[in-house]
Amino acid sequence: MYAVTFHCPGFSFLQYVLVYWSGPPAVPDPPTGLQAINITDTRALLLWRPALAAIDNYIIAYGSENGPEVTISVSGNAAAQQLEQLQPSTGYSVTITSHLGDRKSAGATTAFITTGGRGGDGPKDLTASQVTPRSAVLTWKPPSSKVSGYKLQYAIEGQAFQDVFVGADLREHKLLRLRPGSKYLVRLQSDMGGVYTEAITTEFTTGDLRFPFPSDCSQELLNGVQESGLVEIFPLGQASVPVSVYCDMETDGGGWTVFQRRVNGKVNFFRPWKEYVNGFGDRSEEFWLGMGHLPYCIFFLICSVSDGSNSSNRSCLPILYLFYQYLYPSTYG
Repeated sequence: MYAVTFHCPGFSFLQYVLVYWSGPPAVPDPPTGLQAINITDTRALLLWRPALAAIDNYIIAYGSENGPEVTISVSGNAAAQQLEQLQPSTGYSVTITSHLGDRKSAGATTAFITTGGRGGDGPKDLTASQVTPRSAVLTWKPPSSKVSGYKLQYAIEGQAFQDVFVGADLREHKLLRLRPGSKYLVRLQSDMGGVYTEAITTEFTTGDLRFPFPSDCSQELLNGVQESGLVEIFPLGQASVPVSVYCDMETDGGGWTVFQRRVNGKVNFFRPWKEYVNGFGDRSEEFWLGMGHLPYCIFFLICSVSDGSNSSNRSCLPILYLFYQYLYPSTYG
């Protein structure tokens, strides 16, 4: 609200003017529920739920990993679009956005794989079993024809597929490092010397965890993990890049995020400062996690360095010195 004063001889008027500003122009409503159905070797039908408010048009962008991206515009009243002239046995990613004038919405995405369309008979009875929050075992029956191997693809519903190539003599494959509480789609094709048979599919949903995106090993312990080993943690939350760490689930009740491990002398620890910032070594054996990851972790320091005897009495001062040098670099010029 603004106050404006007018002056006339012998009079003074004070008038208040209300000015409303609703902020920058709102973006259009996005389409939702994008999916691909009726998938063949060269075609797929896209369906979506239209934007809530009126828009000018939709822009659909789709493409494969090895091909160019194709962009098409369809009416703002549309809720389906047929894609044609696709490549067989190919994974495609699709994004659709609403447009109103020069403004556009956030994108709705999906992914699909075209069928092989040719080749011999494929595998049968693809099944997911032993499903946990982070793993699942896939089994299938082999085809009667001789195959070079299998192409297995899996993805969280609506996201891009990941490829796994499995040997011809195998009848099962265990998926690891899955996301808890997520629905997965799986496709399996026989590789007939570079030609893929029509895919068979299945789906499964991983179980929930108390901490689906653990920030450290203590939360992974609360998730029920009792054995020491490699684990993915999310130091900055769900949206952050995961970090592979070694969790000690045995010392003093477990739940320790290990930032240094020296067991057999295979890794050279006499390295420049930059490598101590980034990390080095094999995290399943000897390693230094990296100073860049440590500011995100809150932990108690346990220093137990064995010298080959039954004692563990070496000083922790070198490690504490590294922390201090990283956190206060100006102290060291």
